Amino acid sequence: MQILTFEHQPIIEIDRLAGIHHVTVFKQPGSKYLLARVVLMDDLFHYQYPFRLPDLFKVDLTDQKLTNYENLVRVESIRTLSSKDVEKLFHIREFFNTYKISNQKIKEIKQIFINIFQQCQLIEDEGLLIPNRSRINIHNLTTSNISDGIILYEKFSI
Repeated sequence: MQILTFEHQPIIEIDRLAGIHHVTVFKQPGSKYLLARVVLMDDLFHYQYPFRLPDLFKVDLTDQKLTNYENLVRVESIRTLSSKDVEKLFHIREFFNTYKISNQKIKEIKQIFINIFQQCQLIEDEGLLIPNRSRINIHNLTTSNISDGIILYEKFSI
């Protein structure tokens, strides 16, 4: 990550995130919003449905950069949350099999998923555990009860 200054406006550049090749975050003079230029892999770029995404890549200049596993979990969350379905299926066991993650890291990565679910304001507080579809509040998730996965529901604001 590089932090540059342009006309007294901080510009943050991040390279080599999983699935996201390059991100530049900047603020235009006179605007109250941050803008981002994102270079994505083809599968994300050509996605044809509209979607809202939480800020999973918050930039805190005091923190160290995200680990590769944190980036993988965030990209998986973006992929799942950007689906056109109201049901957002997080197949966590399949995620581990896809990326060949060691047993030592599995608990740590499950906790990253849980943190994202609990902080994401775009999903309902109630979800269904996979495979038995038992109802659970996302604030009661543990690394042992999401082993197979969870179904979350998009929150619609009226």
